[in-house]
Amino acid sequence: MLLFLLDIRRTPSTEDLVMYDWILKTATPCIVIFTKVDKLSPVQCNKKVKAIVSLLPRGEKLDPILYSVTQKSGRNTLKKRLQNGTA
Repeated sequence: MLLFLLDIRRTPSTEDLVMYDWILKTATPCIVIFTKVDKLSPVQCNKKVKAIVSLLPRGEKLDPILYSVTQKSGRNTLKKRLQNGTA
């Protein structure tokens, strides 16, 4: 299981896109995590999620976890997916 972390405030780099393409091509189980969601308002988060997902191949099928260390949000979701082995 691979954890693919992206800062929600940033547009994915070329390297991020290449890495994600490799993940898809190798069919590596992957959980996409958008980090630093506490830095944006909920409205801004939703806009950024849509923008980032639109840049990723097969992004419409993604179910990213919105994660914040400071607010401890997304922790339980991540824990459950890891325990269940579901991407």
